Formats: sequence, structure tokens, C-alpha cells
Amino acid sequence: MFRSLFAWLVIITGLLCMVPARADEPPRVRTLGGISEYRLDNGLQVLLMPVAGSGRAYVTVTYKVGSRMEGPREAGMAHLLEHVTFRGMRDSGGISADLGTELKKLNVGFNGTTTADRTNYFDDFPASDERLKQVLALEAQRMSEARLEQADFDKEKPIVLNEMGLRGDGIARQMLQGLEAGAFKQHPYGRPVIGFTSDIESLSLPTLRAFYEKFYRPDNAVLMIAGEFDPAQALQAVMLSFGAKLKPATPVPELDIVEPAQAAPRLATLHASETAVAVGYHVPGFAHPEAAAIQVMGYLLADVSSTLARDPTRVGSPSIFWRPTRDPNLASLMLPMPRVKTQDADARAKLVDEALGWVRDLERAALESKNDERHILIVIERARSGLSQTLRTPGPASAFISEAIGAGDWRLAFKLQDELNRLKPYDVARAYRTYVRAENRTLAVGVTDPSVTALNIEEKPLSGIASWFSKPVEVASVKDAAGAVGELTTGAQGASAGAAYAIDPAAIDRDTLRQRLPSGILLTSLKRQTANDRVSVGLLFRWASPQRMVNDQGWRALSDQMLEAGVDGKLRLSAEQIVFVKAKIQAEIRIQAAAQGLSVSLVVPRQYLVQALLLVRDLLRAPDMPGATFTGLQGRALTALAAQSHSSQWAPELARQHRMQSQGLQWGDPAYVHSNGELLDIWKKLDTDAVRDFTKRFWSANELQVSAVGPLPDNWFALIEANFGDWKKPDAPAFERLVTHFKPEEGARFVSTRRVGATGEEGAQGSAKVVWKQGFALNELEPDAVAMGIGARILVGTGASGSRLLDRLRGRDAISYSVGYNLHLPRDGDDAGLIITATASPENALRAEAAMREEIERLLKDGITEAELDTARSQFLDSRRGALSNDDSLMGMLMSGLDRNESLSQVFARQDAALQQLTVDSVNAALRRLLLPDRWVVVITGAEKS
Repeated sequence: MFRSLFAWLVIITGLLCMVPARADEPPRVRTLGGISEYRLDNGLQVLLMPVAGSGRAYVTVTYKVGSRMEGPREAGMAHLLEHVTFRGMRDSGGISADLGTELKKLNVGFNGTTTADRTNYFDDFPASDERLKQVLALEAQRMSEARLEQADFDKEKPIVLNEMGLRGDGIARQMLQGLEAGAFKQHPYGRPVIGFTSDIESLSLPTLRAFYEKFYRPDNAVLMIAGEFDPAQALQAVMLSFGAKLKPATPVPELDIVEPAQAAPRLATLHASETAVAVGYHVPGFAHPEAAAIQVMGYLLADVSSTLARDPTRVGSPSIFWRPTRDPNLASLMLPMPRVKTQDADARAKLVDEALGWVRDLERAALESKNDERHILIVIERARSGLSQTLRTPGPASAFISEAIGAGDWRLAFKLQDELNRLKPYDVARAYRTYVRAENRTLAVGVTDPSVTALNIEEKPLSGIASWFSKPVEVASVKDAAGAVGELTTGAQGASAGAAYAIDPAAIDRDTLRQRLPSGILLTSLKRQTANDRVSVGLLFRWASPQRMVNDQGWRALSDQMLEAGVDGKLRLSAEQIVFVKAKIQAEIRIQAAAQGLSVSLVVPRQYLVQALLLVRDLLRAPDMPGATFTGLQGRALTALAAQSHSSQWAPELARQHRMQSQGLQWGDPAYVHSNGELLDIWKKLDTDAVRDFTKRFWSANELQVSAVGPLPDNWFALIEANFGDWKKPDAPAFERLVTHFKPEEGARFVSTRRVGATGEEGAQGSAKVVWKQGFALNELEPDAVAMGIGARILVGTGASGSRLLDRLRGRDAISYSVGYNLHLPRDGDDAGLIITATASPENALRAEAAMREEIERLLKDGITEAELDTARSQFLDSRRGALSNDDSLMGMLMSGLDRNESLSQVFARQDAALQQLTVDSVNAALRRLLLPDRWVVVITGAEKS
């Protein structure tokens, strides 16, 4: 009887499990790596990645449309559409306010990006079920109710052209575009996603609308919600916002373009702002079985090229490019070269010969020795570690999965993880031999000769014995990305749950321990279970007085590269072994040296905390610092400084001189700012002995402060004491803080026009930068400090809308792609200042300057409004809550409190009191007292000649 009853219970339980929890919820398709997939009736794919304790929510909508889907003379349309969708929405009641403004009202961080394969929109905010509903409603409007009016279209065109110039200024972007144009004859991957100037200018609104209606639809989109949220409530909100949207009767257009096989090496010569070379090899897309091997091969290219560099002191660090794409693309890298004169054909030919010698050596690398195998294992471990960290963190996971969606299926992210876990050095070496071949190569050479105005592409078949064995490299396409995922054998790994965040500073203070260890080390720590099971640690070492350190410049060479060249302490590790250990224990270590101190940031899974601390200990206490590493570092620093040198009339240098004269500062004063020429002299005089001597005389834990947040072990204090407590230098001078006081600086204006020949290829128009600077006497603890912070938010703000300058320069005048600011408020002294920056096309630089001047004067004359004050105050409180919900930020706040002997509750109470006392009149009074029109220093670079 009991057996029969038990059998019935099992059957009933099984039947109940087959019924959805709610009748109105879509069925769950699958769960993988902590992500659950659902599918609405209209075809919308929904991914939910709940991570308790993450403190923030992330909403990403990815449309499976990018520049790959554009037609002739439409280059840049997908990206332009991304811009225009922020302008406004249309609903049944007429035209609503623009989307950017609505998101800004909710204090949501937002943006959009476009690639060749996809367009995505992402929003992040402190976890809130109500705000999640509002964000989803706005994104649902974007999907089918974007305004797309002529006025919006006309305003975004010049902003995109400004962005085009801004991006075109970078040497990496210039070289990659030249490389892709040379590598692809037919496929859209050969043209820049941002488009061409002529195409953008000729695009019509009806064409844009047709593109929008064709691709912005629920069955062509994937909605992902990650972070802290209730999955059941989130699904209901998704159904409410997106469920009623109709699936169009016509299917989503398919595009299948096959790039003809490359049969011979190609050479692309282009004008660039710096001398550089780039090389690329055709490889399969993200869904291909060799994707993991190709990713590691891409990383390996940079390592091999560094080894092969004829003179590592004369070249910069290589940059690698590998994107998870739908169709076959390029594995490529760019190498900055010393700036050489290439004003004649002979000089260009010499540069090409040097580049060809480099890539031929690259292609001869056999990767068959035991040393090669060991190095490949290190690179594989690096790739595994990086991907594991990405997929465990809501924000980065959302971004990477969006790339996988563009490549064909969101699960490709976990397929890559599965393949990396099974990858062997032989697989990577085989991929390298298959694809890194001359027949499959495109070499781009960037020259600075202004007479080179058009991209020149040559294809030269191999000759001699090499031609006997030459044949095109087969680069396969994968048509069915979903089918390529298959069964994952090693188990997808996603985020784990953390403890709920206590946003209340008093609660954080109660759980935070502060202690001075027997050695004198000051330590503060907050033990809590983090969402990714990682510990965030900060170490701050300090010494000496500012004046004492003026002539000790050895710290400049103490970069991560110098310190990670090998250690000889408790651990005996080579540079290669250090890379392997860091990857194996998944440790993120950032070391920043300065004249008077050394800061270390460590983020590591709790199970590897002991090993990570031991590694940090020996990196700081027992670095090898070989002479060859220093020589390479010095050479690259000299090359970079020389490339940045400008004429004596360069506007930023004139502004620097103006400030130094106004402040009465000269070389030898602790607060003096060096010119590029002076920095060149400093680096030339440095040697390895000076660098080693600096660490021997000053580096110690005499005045060490430590802050940590995360799942800390019970013996945490003992670990710090054991590794750093005995690191003492009794003779090292005690730390004295640099305190500076405000000195008035007369207003001035410095302008540098655009350099001749700095435009590069079509689409890289160059960009101007307009900077407004003003100093004033103010301290962080004064009441006016909060008023100034609120005023700066109202004037400049961040994001795409929501401040006076953003609304004017980007929203109304459409002359600037980006506006930003930096408000410096010292805790000691009163040397405060505000810097406001804006970008513009060269022909619009002076218009941007005039508009900025008008808005600053209008702010001071008319003052702020009550509504602006309420919004800025809300934004300030929201950003503060966001900082408390981030492990790294919280660790930094605890460190600051330790340094200042102040609890979070005290900091927040002081700020809250100032916020409560703020009025429109008090903010206006502070702005008018501190911001003086005749004291602004304006610096403009890249303006069009008048």
C-alpha cells in the first residue's frame, strides 16, 4: 500500500513539474551557465542571468543587424540608426520626449554600439524592480516606435561624422580599417562599421526607416537581463512590455556573402598619423570548431611578434584584433614603428621591406619545441581565465554574449569556454600553421607622407620555390551557428550567488573591521560573500616628502612589465611563469608606482587568495628587473614621447607653460608639471641601477595601508602580517602629504590648428578637442564643495543627454559627439579646479567653443532651476548607492576612510547634511563665486584653419 502511494506521489510530482509556474509565463527553453532562455510567441528571445548580491541590474537588447546588412552607398547606416533611436519615440498619444532624456530621468547609465553583425543597446542601474519595468518599457518603445523624423536624422548625421573623426584619429583604428579594406574585396567586413563620409551625407530618411522596419522586430532581437533582480517579476515585466508586439509576416532578410579565397599576399599602403604596420590572416568565424584555437592563435601572434622584433626598443607593443564574428574574418595585429620620414618612394620601400621581413619570420614560426608548447599552455590558460571571469560577472557577460548573438547564437560564448577547457597546444600550433601563411596574408603599411592620399592595394603572387607549394587557404563558413553548438562536454560555468548588499553605510560600518597590526600596518576589511566569489584587495605603500622625491625619478620605469619580468624571492619565477601563475589563479593585479607611493589592486577568487598574496609580495619585494627589460621599456617610452612632441606653439604645451608661470612653479618644485621634452631628458638619464636603487631605498611596508572586501578567510590579518609585516626600512624617510594651495591664473586662449595630412583614409576626418579649465579656492570639506559638484552635473553631466552642455552641443546644435568634465576637490589644501572637454569636427571647433561660452555665461546669469537641482541631487545619491554596490568601489571607499580616519557613516552624514541645505540660491551663489569668466583658460587642438 505504501509502495503504491509512493509511486502515485512520484507520478503526480512529475506531472506538476511539467506545468509552468504561471500560465502567462513563456516556457523555459534551457538553462546554461546560470542563464535561462525563454521564447515569447512573437519570437523574442529572452535571457535571464540572476546574480544575487551583484547590486546592479543590466538590460541589453541585441538586434541581429549590423553593417553587414547594408547595401551599396549605405555604409554606416546601421550605426547612424543606433544614434537616431535615442532621439525620440512615437506612441498613440503623439510624439514623446527623446529616449535618452527619459533614461536620464531614471538615473540609468545607457549607450548603444554597432558592429558588423549586431546592434545592441544596454542600460545599467542600481537594482530596482520598478526601474527595471520602466527601462523595459522604454526599450520596447525603441523596438517599434522610434520617432525617426527628419529633424532627428539631420542632427545625428553631423554627430556621427564627428565621432568618425574622433575614432579616425587613433593609429590602431586607421591601420585596422586599411587592413580590412585590403583583405576583403567583396564582403562587407572590408568597410568600416562607422561608414564613409560620402555615404552618411547622402543617406535619406526613407532609406533609414525602411532599414529600421526590416530589422527592428521581436523575432530578430534578444533581450538579456543580468544582475540583481527577481526572475519571476522580470518575466512578467518583459511580457507586459514586449509580449503584445507583433511578429511581422515577412521573414527577416538573410544575407549570405562569401568572400573569394585569397590566393596571394596583399600589400596595402595608406596614410596614417604615425608610422605603423599591421598584418591580418583570414580565419573562420565564431561558430567554427577551431574558434578557441584561433582565439589563442591571435594572442600568440602578439607574443611571437614581440620576440621577433628586430629592435624591441624601437617599436611599440603590438595590439591584437580578434572579434567573434558570424562570417570568416581576420586574426590580425598592429605594430607601432618609430616615426620615420617616408616622403619618397625609396623610404617607403625600405619600410615595406622591414615589415615583410618581420611577417615572414612570423610565418616561419614552427611552434614545435617544448618551450613553444609551454608558452602555448600559458596563453591557453590566460584565455580560459579571462573568459571565466567575463562569464561570471553580469555586465561583462552581457556584453560578450551580445557578441555571440551577433555571431549566430548566445550559447557560442559557452561553447568557446568548453573548447578552451579541452584545447591542447597541438590544436593551436595546427591552426597557426594552417592560417598564418603568406598566401593568406594582408600587410598594411602606414606612412606619414601627406602625398599619399588614397589607399593603394597590391596583390603579388609568390615567386620562386615558394610558388611551387602555394595554394589558397581554405577558410570555412558555418551556416548553422545554433547547430554548431552541439553538446557541451565540460560544463558551462557562470556566476554564483552573493550576499545581498547593505546599502546603508551604518550597516557596512558595523560589519567592517579596522585594526593596526603588530607591525604597524593599518588594515580595514569587510567580510561578505560576493556574487563572483572573488576578493578585492587594495594595498597602499607610501614614503618620504614631496620635496625629497623631486630628483628621484627611478619610479617612472617601475611598471607592471618591469616588475613581472621575473622574481627571486619565496617564489622563483620567470616572466613566462608569472603570466601562467596569474592566469591559473585568475588573479587581476594592477600595480601603479609614483614618486611617493605604490598602489596595488588585487582581485582574485577566494580559493587562490593565499597564492595571489605571495605572488604580489615577491613582485614588490624581490623583482629581478633585468637590464634587457629596462632597455626595451626605456626605448618604447622614448619613442612614444618623441611621437607626441609638437612645435613650440602646440596649444596644450602653451597652456602648461602659462599655468606653471601663473603658479610660479619651476623644475624642482614638487607640483611642477614636466613638458614632453623634459620627460625625454628624464628617461634618457635613467638606467637599470637607478631603478633598482629607488626600490632599495624607498619601497617598504613602513606605512602600509590595506583594504579588502569579499569572502575573506578567518586568518586574513595573519596573511597580511606574514607577507608584509617584516618588510621594513627604518632609514626610509617618513611620508609627508603634498598639499597645494590655490593661486589665481589669468584667463587665456590657445589654439592649434589641424596638422596637414592628418586626415588618413576616407571616414577618418580627424577631430578637434575643446578644453575649458579654471582653478578656484575650495576644499572637499567645505559646504560649497557639494554645491559645486551639483552645479557641474547640471552644466556638463555625462551620457548622451541631460545637462546644459550636452543638450546644447549634442542635442540642439549637433556639433559634438562627446562632452565631459573633471572636478578636482582636494581633501588637503584648496587647489581645486574644473575641466570641461568637448569634441567636434575641425570646422565646428570654434562653434563648440562659442556655444560652451554662451552656456557657461547663461548658467551664471540665469542660475539653475528647482527641477535641475532635484534631478542632480537624485543622480548624486544614485551614483553613491552604485558605488556601495560595487566591490572595487567599496574597497576604495574603505581605503579612503582608513587613510582619513573617517567612517562611511561620517562621510555620508557630512554629504547628506550639505545636500539637505542646498537650495537654488545657494548653488547659484557658489557657482557665481567660484566660476569667473575672465579666469577660464581655453585650449583648442585640431581646429580648422580660419
